[in-house]
Amino acid sequence: MSRIAGITVQKTASGKVSKITFDVKKWGHLLEDVLDAIAVEKAKASNDFTPWEEIKERLDKKHGIKR
Repeated sequence: MSRIAGITVQKTASGKVSKITFDVKKWGHLLEDVLDAIAVEKAKASNDFTPWEEIKERLDKKHGIKR
C-alpha cells in the first residue's frame, strides 16, 4: 500500500488493519464522504443492503414506469 501524507494505518501482528487515523486539517473536508463510505460497506455486509438496480425496478413497477 502506498503512503499518503496525513494518513496513518496501524495493523495488528497478523497484518489486519486495526486503526486508520488522518489529519483533520488536511483531510477533514472529506470526513462526510469517508463516513458515508463506511456506512455503505457496513450495509453491504449486512442483509439490509439492496442494490440500486433492484430499487429502481421496484420503483418503476410501483409507479408504472416502463423503460
